[in-house]
Amino acid sequence: MKLTKERLSQLQPDTRSLLLLLGHASNEIIVLQKLFLMVPKGRSKSHLVNIVDAGQGFILMRLLCGKLHEAWELMTVRVLQNKTVSSKYLDALAPEGKEALEALKKHFGKSSPLTKIRKQLAFHYSDKTGIIEESFKALPAEHPWEFFLSDTHANTFYYASELVVTSAAMSLISPLQPDASGEYTQERLGAFLDIPIEVSNLTMRLFNHLITAIFDVDMPDIGGEETDIGPVAKIADVPLPFFLDEDELRKPE
Repeated sequence: MKLTKERLSQLQPDTRSLLLLLGHASNEIIVLQKLFLMVPKGRSKSHLVNIVDAGQGFILMRLLCGKLHEAWELMTVRVLQNKTVSSKYLDALAPEGKEALEALKKHFGKSSPLTKIRKQLAFHYSDKTGIIEESFKALPAEHPWEFFLSDTHANTFYYASELVVTSAAMSLISPLQPDASGEYTQERLGAFLDIPIEVSNLTMRLFNHLITAIFDVDMPDIGGEETDIGPVAKIADVPLPFFLDEDELRKPE
């Protein structure tokens, strides 16, 4: 899209900020999704490497949960609660955008677990609810309660911490039954991964259509052109392992 600062300056300030924030939120969600997909999943012969890579993936997923809540806050405050903006652009949404909006209203309107993760785990360390202690007590003793220490900070991973925090996040999405252990069952793990990905896809679809609606309403004259970016990588070819060469991580003397 051939945008210029001069053309963007012609938009109303509220609309311009909304457009830029929609793009910003979309960028962050896309990056977190890609990074999660790039995390190796059980490829190593080393059990240690596999569980640390999994821990890295869980960190990215929790951050994505938090960002999805924030993206919905952006939509709520700057669009749904602003009658001028909502009446101007929501009617211009394509059917897919309107469907995504209704699905997101339904999800976040019933106390989303993503909101709970955002408030208790994704962006805060205060643990005012005591969920960390609850999660610790629920987990079996047989789990790998380990810290992996390295000569470099970048290769140090406190796995026991992620074990507890990830189980806590799972409990907010898929609550444990009374007297059940905190095991990472396939059902609980599936819910922890599937719900954020589903909401992420809905959010991206809505924001894409809302950005398009803003262009259609306020800048229908803006043109664009196709650009060849050359060969692109496959996710399988660009893994994101946690452990890296320590010589590269150390600063030169």
